[in-house]
Amino acid sequence: MNNVKVLVAVLVSSDLPRAIRCIKSCQSQIDHNLDYEVCVVINTLNEEFKKEMLDYCNWEGINIKLTKSDGTPSTGKNSVFEVFDGKKEFTHLVQIDGDDFLYPTFLRHIERHLNWKMVSMLDYGEQTILLGRGGYRLIPILYLQTTLRGTYRG
Repeated sequence: MNNVKVLVAVLVSSDLPRAIRCIKSCQSQIDHNLDYEVCVVINTLNEEFKKEMLDYCNWEGINIKLTKSDGTPSTGKNSVFEVFDGKKEFTHLVQIDGDDFLYPTFLRHIERHLNWKMVSMLDYGEQTILLGRGGYRLIPILYLQTTLRGTYRG
């Protein structure tokens, strides 16, 4: 799709095997034409996990954002939006918690909805996706947030 660039931000705080599974699921998207990049946001008080995650991301060449964690999930989620705000080349944001994963065709489905341009919010059960243009806002969801720059007025 023209002018669409997606930042997939994986928010991790513990459980290295699940975090790696999540990252790999984000990197393994198939059957779509979206330009996207995976970034890992580390929000943890666990120094051992932080070191292991940094080593993994550096080895794999994955962009990393370290937060100064206070032990609350909101710090990490706010850091994801700071990363998105700082990377103006991205038009869309997918935020996923590190203990979850994306199906391989997730971005294909997002691309289809973007092509329709008629949807302001999608709800995949426990995964809510906010679509629009002109800004973003944090919405209450359980697992996944997708926002985009544009004209959404919520």
